[in-house]
Amino acid sequence: MSNSDFEKDSITFREFVSTSVWSVKVVWKMRPGLTSIYILSGIVLSLLSFVGNFAMAKVIDTIIAVSNGKLDFNWVYYSVGLFFIISVFRYGFNLASRYSGRMIQSYFYAKFEEQIYTKMNALGIETLEQPKINNLLSRIQMNWRNFLTSFELIVSSISSLSAITTGGIIVFKFVPSVAPFLILVTVPYMYFDRKYTKLIWRKDKELTETRRSAYDALYQLTDSKSLQELTIVSGRKFLEKKFIDFREYWYNFESRERMRFFKQLFVLRLVREGIIAFADYTVIVRFIKGFITIGDVTFYFPTIGGFSGNIYNFTSSLTSLYESSLRTSEIKEFFEMEAVHKDGTKSLGKLQKGPEIIFRNVDFKYPNSEKLVIKGLNLTINAQEKIAIVGHNGAGKTTLVKLLCGFYYVNSGEILVNRANIKELKKDSLYENMGVLFQEFNEYRFLSAKHNIFIGDIKAKMNKTKIRRAAEKADASEFIEEFENKYDQILSEKYKGGVRPSTGMWQKLAIARFFYRNAPLVIFDEPTAAIDAVSEAKIFNRIYRFFKGKTVIIISHRFSTVRNADRIIVFDNGKVIEQGTHEDLIKLNGKYAKAFYMQAEGYK
Repeated sequence: MSNSDFEKDSITFREFVSTSVWSVKVVWKMRPGLTSIYILSGIVLSLLSFVGNFAMAKVIDTIIAVSNGKLDFNWVYYSVGLFFIISVFRYGFNLASRYSGRMIQSYFYAKFEEQIYTKMNALGIETLEQPKINNLLSRIQMNWRNFLTSFELIVSSISSLSAITTGGIIVFKFVPSVAPFLILVTVPYMYFDRKYTKLIWRKDKELTETRRSAYDALYQLTDSKSLQELTIVSGRKFLEKKFIDFREYWYNFESRERMRFFKQLFVLRLVREGIIAFADYTVIVRFIKGFITIGDVTFYFPTIGGFSGNIYNFTSSLTSLYESSLRTSEIKEFFEMEAVHKDGTKSLGKLQKGPEIIFRNVDFKYPNSEKLVIKGLNLTINAQEKIAIVGHNGAGKTTLVKLLCGFYYVNSGEILVNRANIKELKKDSLYENMGVLFQEFNEYRFLSAKHNIFIGDIKAKMNKTKIRRAAEKADASEFIEEFENKYDQILSEKYKGGVRPSTGMWQKLAIARFFYRNAPLVIFDEPTAAIDAVSEAKIFNRIYRFFKGKTVIIISHRFSTVRNADRIIVFDNGKVIEQGTHEDLIKLNGKYAKAFYMQAEGYK
């Protein structure tokens, strides 16, 4: 699906029907029994209103006939009993509708959110980082909870159509001259409603990035961590203005357009009420002339009003469904979207030793960019070798990691893992044998210390002894033992009894996570940036000792952490410009040596 597909501000009738059917199918597949009950009870309730009105009319006529001595008093019992039975049925189906609707809603919200993040994971990083896909996701995140609205509107439309059919037969038979006008008066309403809907939707899409930016500002204003800096630098006013400006603009726009729309609705409502009044006048005249009973009057009044109301509800549901379908169609497109690159078919199997990795004539540039970040790279990392990659910011070191993780595919050349092209490998097979600690590592604040480590390898049963050993190797066990609840401590002050670890503590927990994972291929991207020099030295000594038989890639700016690597690769502008052991590179007296001495001078 092309990005241009996300720029539509309307949908065709065929797309409207397709989206509506898809909405029902999604809900049906989740809870078919409850969905059937919800739809059936809606239809029955719409028909029971006519039955109830008819029963009431007969009760009134019966009471009058009994009071005039024309019927036995027992007919009052029969009539009231019938009315009671209908009321019980109506209440029962109403409860069934409410219960099934609430249970569908409760299950849907949890299940559908799960389906969204599962789909996001399947699409991959390269797809999700495209700006237009981000705009789409922003609208989906804002609108997906309204997905059920489409389903409910479809059920409402079906119920209204059932009532229109029944009411229409009665109204056309009794006041045939009025019925067509009751139908025709809804046409301009549909026109104005759809026009307004398209206008709002077009503006909403137009302002997607502006909205994203405004709500990102709001997030910063409500995040306690961000507020620390904002409070000190007095930056709150700047972000507040960004959010408030957008909010005020949108409010003023919607208020102006909605007022114009409501004025049009008011005029149409006057016409509709005039037609209903004429129909009611016809009923009264027939009663006065003796053609119908007072019970008939009480039946025809609500039937005519109900017929008009159901037509209005039906057209209103259709126009609302059209608006909802505009939003739902994007959700449908999202679930039908395919990843930029399809998953491979080959498997590495479960590796027991570190793999060989080969970069062969690799060129790479990020999507929507013309600048090559990696240029003609040729690099072989031997099986079970421990290498370090160094270079200035922007040299391409982290990009190399992303390529090796399969987040992006190379523009030319190939990356081989144990002689298998990474494009041909199943992602799960690759990740099963890999552990990566990124610069921006995850902080699972809602989890305990032990679960922050355990999440590194959840396929096996939790091993508490292994967790403690991983924490010791990452120099994290000492501060964990000082927590009140030790390894069971929740790591956020926003939870009862929780604590807030320092940035250095979080980084040690992230490193412990990868000691616990103990994968054949281990990649550390600036793993100790927030850790003191003493702890850093301990951790790296343990990394070099612990990961025996593994392939280890360490990216770091600190030369003291890489000097014990089997080989050091110096990166510059996406190319390897030097490589060798620490001693080899010092003797070479090139960029590495100059940077090493400069950094060493800074520590004096």
